[in-house]
Amino acid sequence: MTKSTGGLFILINIKSQNATKKKDNSLKENSCQEGGDEMIVYITTCSMVKKGRGYPITDYSWDYKAIPELLRTRKMVMETMKSGLEKPVRGPDFGGGAGEGLYLRAFKRYGQGDFMSGLESSGADLENWVNNNQLFFISALYGLVHSKEPIQNYDLELSNEISEEWKKSNVVTKALQYYLNQLWNHQIKIDCIVDCCCNIKYSNLIDWPKFSRYGIRHVVALGDFQPRQTRWASGYLAGEDPQKILELVNDEQKKYQTANAVIKLSKELPK
Repeated sequence: MTKSTGGLFILINIKSQNATKKKDNSLKENSCQEGGDEMIVYITTCSMVKKGRGYPITDYSWDYKAIPELLRTRKMVMETMKSGLEKPVRGPDFGGGAGEGLYLRAFKRYGQGDFMSGLESSGADLENWVNNNQLFFISALYGLVHSKEPIQNYDLELSNEISEEWKKSNVVTKALQYYLNQLWNHQIKIDCIVDCCCNIKYSNLIDWPKFSRYGIRHVVALGDFQPRQTRWASGYLAGEDPQKILELVNDEQKKYQTANAVIKLSKELPK
C-alpha cells in the first residue's frame, strides 16, 4: 500500500486530478461541469457482505488529528460489539497501536456491496475511478470512511443504539466537512453530493443543511424498486459521464434506467 502522511486520503486523489488537468486543461472525468474544477461527491453505505482478511499495514500512516472525535466514537462502538462477531483489533484506525490487524482499502473491502457491484458492472475500472472521484462509505463501526482508507474486516449492523451514538457526536458530518475542506483548500470546488445510501437511517447520520450553506447541492438516489436495486443502479450511474449525472441533478423528474432499476436524483430525503 502507498504511504500517505497528513490530510488522510484526499491528497492522493487531488494529485491525480491535478495531473489530469495539466494533460488536457479540464477535469472531464471527475468534474460536474466540463472545463471547471467542480466535482461530484458520492456517499453510500458499507456492505453486509465484505471481502475477508487483508494485509498488515507496514508503510501507511493515519492522520486523524483534525477529527479526533471520529476515532473516539469508533473505539466506543467497537467496545460495544458482542463476542462472536467479526471484531477488529485496536489498530491505528481506532486510535490504537496494535499492529496485527489485516487491512483492505474500503472500496475493496466493500467491493461486493451494491454500489461497488453496480459501478463495476458499468465497465468502470475501479482503481482508476476511485483515484479520480470522491467516494465515501457510511459504516456502523467506522462512521465515515473514505474509499481509499484501509479498514479491517468486521460484522456490525447499524442498530438504533449505534446510530444514536454517531448522531450524538455529529462526527460523520464533521468528518465529511474536514474532507471537503481539503478539496476547497486545493481549489477543488464541489458542485453536488449524490447520496446513494438508499437507507434513511444511514443518510440521517449527516446534517445535510450544513452543506447547503456552502452552496453544495445534495441529491438523493430514489428508485422504483427495492433499496438494494436502487443502490446498485446508483453505482452503475456513477460510472457514466459526469455530464449525464449532472443532467439528473439539474432535473429531478429525469429518470435513469438500468437492467435492474429505474432511478432519479431527488432533492428531498425519503420519509
